[in-house]
Parts: sequence; structure tokens; C-alpha cells
Amino acid sequence: MIFDLNNRASMTHIRDFFTNNSKTISFILISVLLFSIYLVHSKDAFKREPEAYWSSYPVAMESDNPIRQEISIKEAEILSISIKVGTYESTNEGTLTLTLYEDDNVIQQWTRDTSLLVDNEYAVFELDAPYLSNPDHRYSFTIVDHYSESNAIALYDSQDNSEETVCYKVNYTNRSYQRTVVMISVTVFLALVILIIKKTNEKILMIFVVLSLGLAYFFVCPLGIAPDEQTHFWRAYEISHGHMVSQHVYDDGIGGNTLPSAVKNFNDESSIIDWNNTEVIEFGNTSLYAPVNYLPQSIGITIAELFTQRVSLVFYAGRACSFLLCMTLCILSIWIIPFGRKILFMIMLFPMSLQEMISMSPDGLTISLSLFLISYILYVSYSPSKLRKRDYIIITATCLLLSLMKIVYVVLLFLVLIIPKDKFNKQRNSAIFKTGLVASAFVLNLIWLTVSSGFLGEFQPGVNSSEQVKYILLNLPDYLIIVIRTTLEEGLFIISTMIGSNMGRLTISTTGIIWVVYLIMFVYTVATDNESINYHKQDAPIMLLVFFTCVALIYTSLYVQWTALKNEIVRGIQGRYFTPVLPLPALVASRLTKGTATSHTSCYYFVLLLFLNGVILLDIINYTFLM
Repeated sequence: MIFDLNNRASMTHIRDFFTNNSKTISFILISVLLFSIYLVHSKDAFKREPEAYWSSYPVAMESDNPIRQEISIKEAEILSISIKVGTYESTNEGTLTLTLYEDDNVIQQWTRDTSLLVDNEYAVFELDAPYLSNPDHRYSFTIVDHYSESNAIALYDSQDNSEETVCYKVNYTNRSYQRTVVMISVTVFLALVILIIKKTNEKILMIFVVLSLGLAYFFVCPLGIAPDEQTHFWRAYEISHGHMVSQHVYDDGIGGNTLPSAVKNFNDESSIIDWNNTEVIEFGNTSLYAPVNYLPQSIGITIAELFTQRVSLVFYAGRACSFLLCMTLCILSIWIIPFGRKILFMIMLFPMSLQEMISMSPDGLTISLSLFLISYILYVSYSPSKLRKRDYIIITATCLLLSLMKIVYVVLLFLVLIIPKDKFNKQRNSAIFKTGLVASAFVLNLIWLTVSSGFLGEFQPGVNSSEQVKYILLNLPDYLIIVIRTTLEEGLFIISTMIGSNMGRLTISTTGIIWVVYLIMFVYTVATDNESINYHKQDAPIMLLVFFTCVALIYTSLYVQWTALKNEIVRGIQGRYFTPVLPLPALVASRLTKGTATSHTSCYYFVLLLFLNGVILLDIINYTFLM
């Protein structure tokens, strides 16, 4: 009877535990499920089958005459060997034997019926089990054709390197890299789960996730991955050496400069900067950018060159300084914005936003600055105190810097109209400050436009900027139809690439469902992130006016500079161009809703965002990973 009573008490205690902690337990189970899916997805992310050397012509094989080929491979798990063969479209009778060696020891041997081989295709020989290679050993394979009469089997020769080789590919997995990534992922995942269970302040959670994912993108994304990142590097490099304005390197006015030849080989770790070995390098598309776009990058480059002349390290240093400033601005934005914090947080965590923030491209800094400007203006607008001297300085500096990033974003300065007049010591100070700020920004842009106009060139065939401007002014209704048609035809592409459906130079197709889930989450966040606050009436119309004006300028600038005359749609539109102004309509839309997200939903919110970006990072690794 005593046993029964104790047993009943134990069962009651267990039942009470699960009842009282049901939400925590369900959160842990779902989080573990998501992480398990991530681990399954990671299994193939580290597999690599590099492109073989260019194959020139097939060489017929002689019976029982082995051909030996050395394999160059670092520490990895070998999965298969692929040999390009030719059959001259004949039906062959015989066998092909492939033997893989470590030094002189046989790893595995395959025998293939030659009648099964396909002309001008790779014959794949898979290992029974992955074989871990050792950089201290030599690896090779021999291939032998066995036939009694005539046979038409040939091996393709390759002459892309200094010696002739058999045209082959080695499929392998880098387990060391995989283990490192998985261990770091486990650590970040567990840390986030523990922080959530301990009910850590939401701001701290956001900062932890932003920093963790930012660092992950920084170390995973190879140099040159972002659109035009190499030309951004060259522009930042010339600025770091005092050339604020590029040179006209050719008669057509293309921008560029005379730089060390080594800066073109930034992915070569042995490449060393040597000013005795220089050449003219063109970067007309980035010569148009004002020097402030590359202020952090050039500072990083300057510091790095005090210690090293390795191009890859100098490149990483430029990236690091830009990334540090972007993260600082994002953290400050999270901390100070009075409402809409989750909306800004999600935009920061767009995979495309993070990729730009860790790159040499000024687009990342533009996104960060715009988020900070929006946050700070809302912060001072809804603060109970009046503007202080430091508020004037911060707003002025941010507005002027942002206006010089890209001229289309100069309209973001009009967000200062949101600041109520009663926030100023005197009402006339409001008009003077706002008018003076906008006027100063336009003057600065006109000065730089005058300087950079000499670098304006036609980057696309059929483009005639001056005629395009005339066409727009004389045919505004037709141009409006072009804008609407472009939006309808390219709308899905704009939204998906803004989030991260295509990473890198838009050549890395990521797991399709990820951006869709992210979009659903973003819409849900906008619909539920309404906070109890007395909104100022002027906010919504000003935000929407700034948003639509900026969108119109983006369309028009691309139509003028990148689109053939009178083309029926605007060319060159990419989603990331709209990211700096995306918070504006999102914040307005959030005010129209009534509901608010619960803290329990927020738990899944953070873990899911970490999971989605984790899958994107695996997709990038799978595409870009090199031994």
C-alpha cells in the first residue's frame, strides 16, 4: 500500500510537472525538430565535385595497358571518382578496371562492362564507404581497358594545367569543415534556447541573433561573393591610398586607377601587394560612388596594410570594418526604436541584408544607416524630452551620410518632418533645422554629381541616358504604364531576391521554401506587431510619401542608366535596392492591425529565424565551398 501511495504521488508530481511546463517542453521539442531538419540538410552541403580540367580530345586506350593518374586532394572524405570516357558511339565488348591507391596500397577496385559506358560522359565509380584522405600520403588511380579484339574506348585528355592529365573529377566531403560548422551551430542553437527559456529581454535576444548570424555570414561567404564586390574593393582600395576621385583611364571616361596587379587576385592567399607591379584597372560602376560609401572599408584596408601585404587579409580587413559599423548601427536601432522593433529585426535578418552587411558593398551600410535613421527619428519623436545637442548632431550626420550613399535615398531625409515641432526649444528652430538639413544634403549631392558626372557612361548596350530622360518627361503616362508593367512582371523576383531566394551574385539558388516561409513570417509580424502607443497623425502620410518617392526614383534611375531607350520594362531591378525603405510601409501597415503577438509565439519566432538563415548558409556553403 505504501508503494502504491508513493507511486501515485510520483505520477501526480510528473503530471503536474508536464502541465506546468507544457509550453517550455513543446518549445524545446519543436526547436529540436527544426535543428534536426537543419542537420539532415547539412549532410549534402559539404559534398564537393569540382569542375574537371577542360577536356581537349579523346585518346584511344590499348588493351591491358594501364594509365596512371596522380590525384591532388587535401584532407577530405573521398566519395567517388569520375572519368570522362569516349566510345566513338560504338558498342564495345570488354571491361574497364579502375583502381584507387593510397601510396602503393589499394583503396578500392572497380570493374565496369564497357558496353554500359556512354560516349562523351563521365563514368562514375563510387566507393563502398567514404575514405578519409591524409595530406601526408599520395593518391592516384590506374585505369585499364581489357579486350580481346577491337575496342573503341578512349579517355579524354586535359591540358588546362602544366601537364597533360586524364580528365577526371573527385567527389569528396570536407568532414573537418562540416564538424566545425555543426559544432558552432549546436552552440548557438543551445545558447538561444537557454536564453529564451530564461526569459531574457527581447532586445538582448535580438542582438544575440543578429551578431551570431552576422558572424556566420562573415566567415562562410567567400571574398567576392556579393554583386560587384571586387570593383567595390578596388574603389575602397584607391580611397585608402588618398584617391577620393577615380581617374579617367580611357578616352570614353571610364573610371579606374593604376593599382597593384595583385589586388585582382584577392582569392589567392599567396597574392602579395607590390607597388612595383601595377596595372590600369577599370571599375567604372563604382567610381560613381562618393568616398563616404567606403569610409569603413578604406579604414580597414589602411590598418591592415600596416601589418600585412597579403591581398586576401587586406580584403577581409576592409570587410571587417564595414561589418562592425553595420552591426553597431543595427544594435543601436534595435535598442532605441520605440515600436516596430520586430519589423526592423526581420529586415536586418533577411539573408540578402546580412550578405550585403558582411561584404565590401556599400549596400549593407546603406541598409544599416536607413534602419538607424528611421529608429532614431522615431526615438526622438516619441521621447518625452526635447531634442538635445547630440540629437541634432546624430540626425544631421546620419542624414548627410545616407544622402551621399546613393542619390535615390536622399528623400529619406524628409523623415525629419515626422519630428513634432514641440520637440524643439522654439518652433522656428524646427523649420530652420529641417529646411537647412534637406538643403545641405541636396547641395552635397549636387557637388558630388558634378564631380562624378565625368564617369557616367553607357554600361548597357542601347542605353542613351539623355534621350531616356527626354522620353520620360514627354511621355509620363506611357512611363507610368512601363513602371506598372515592370512591377507586375518582376514583382515576385523583387520580393524573393530582397529576402534571399538568390544569394551571391544572384547565382546561388537557395532552398525554395525558405524565402516563402520568411515572407509569411514577415507579413505575420507586420500584422501582429501593433503596440499600445499614441501614434502621431503625420507619421503615416510622411512615411508613405517618402517610400513611394524613393521607389519612383529607383525605377527611374534604372530606366535611365541601365535600360535601352523606350524599352517596355525597367531593366536591372533587384530586391535589395528597396530594403532601405521597406520599414516605412511595414510600420504604417502594422498600425492598421489590432492584435499583438504573444511571448510564446516569440519563442518560436527567434528559433525559426535562426533555422531559416542556417539553411541559407548551408546552401551558400554547398555552392561556394572549395578545398
